Amino acid sequence: MTEGGGELSHLRTRLPGMVRDDVDRRVAAVAEGQHGLITRSQALGLGASEDMIEHRLRAGRWQLTTGRVFRVAGVPRSWQQHLLVAVLDAGDLALATGRSAAALWALPGFSMRVPEVLVPRPSDHRPPLGVLHETRHLRPHHRAVQQGVRVVTPARLMVELAASERPQRLERTIDNAIGAGILTPEGLAVAVAELCHRGRRGSGVLKALTLELLPGYVPPASELEARFRDLARTAGVDDQMVLQADVGGEGWIGRVDVLFPAARLVVELDSRRWHTSRMAAESDRRRTNALELAGWRVLQITWRRLVDDPVGVVHELRALLCAALAA
Repeated sequence: MTEGGGELSHLRTRLPGMVRDDVDRRVAAVAEGQHGLITRSQALGLGASEDMIEHRLRAGRWQLTTGRVFRVAGVPRSWQQHLLVAVLDAGDLALATGRSAAALWALPGFSMRVPEVLVPRPSDHRPPLGVLHETRHLRPHHRAVQQGVRVVTPARLMVELAASERPQRLERTIDNAIGAGILTPEGLAVAVAELCHRGRRGSGVLKALTLELLPGYVPPASELEARFRDLARTAGVDDQMVLQADVGGEGWIGRVDVLFPAARLVVELDSRRWHTSRMAAESDRRRTNALELAGWRVLQITWRRLVDDPVGVVHELRALLCAALAA
C-alpha cells in the first residue's frame, strides 16, 4: 500500500511536467509550419493555459509580436514571417493580398514592404501591422498557401492589383504569372466574372486585358518582349505584329521573337541572359542568314539598346515598316 501510494504520488508530481512537455511538442509542430509563430488561440486549443503562456513569455521561450501572435525564441526572422504575423493576427480567414501576395508568388517587380491583408467584411479587429483590406466576397477557391503563408490565389490577386497598379504593370504581371504557370487565362476570366463589377476600381482595365488573353493570346516569354511590346504600342504598330511566331522559307527555319508578316520583317530580341555564349551567337547568325535568304528582313535589338535608346528603336522600326510597305 505504501509502495503503491509512493508511485501514485510520484506520478502526480511528474504529471504537470509531462502535460507541459506534451503541449510544447504540439506547439512546436504547429509553429514549425508557420515560420516559428503560434497564435494565442492555437496555443489554447493545443492544451496550453493562460498561465503556461505567460510563463513562457516571462521565461523568454516565446516572444510577443502582437497581442494575438507569439514567436518561438531562436527562430530566424524573415519577411515571410513578418507578413504571416499580420495575417495570423487578422484572424482565421485572413489572407495576404496586394503587393505582399505578389512577392509571395515570386512575381517580378514586387517585394513585401508593408504587409497587406484581406479579411471578410465586416471586421471588428484592426491588426497593428500593415494595411487591412475588407471584402464581402472571399470564397474558398480564392485561398491558397504559398511559402507557408495564407494568401489569395493568383487569379484573385490580379483583381486586387487592378485597383492599385498602372495598366501596363498589371498587364506585365499577368503575363509573368501565366509564364510562370501559376495563372491561366481561363482562371483569370472566372475571377473577373465573379468579382469585377461596375464601381470596383480597375475592373474595366482587367476585363479588357482578359478579353485580349482568351483568343489564343501568347504571353511574352521575357521582360525583354514585354518592353518591346510597350514600345510597339508607342509606335502605333503593335496591331501589325505577332509574338513567338514560326517562320519558314522552303522549310521551317525557326521560332522568332516578333514577326511583322505584312512587312516581312523579323525582330530578334537579344537578352542579357540567353544570348551571351559563343554557341548561341553562332546559332543566331546561322538562323539570321537563313531568314534573309528566305526573303525576311531581320532587325536585331539588344536589351541595352531597348532600355537606353527606346526613341531610336521606335524610329528604326517605323522606318523599316514604312519602307517595306512602300516597296
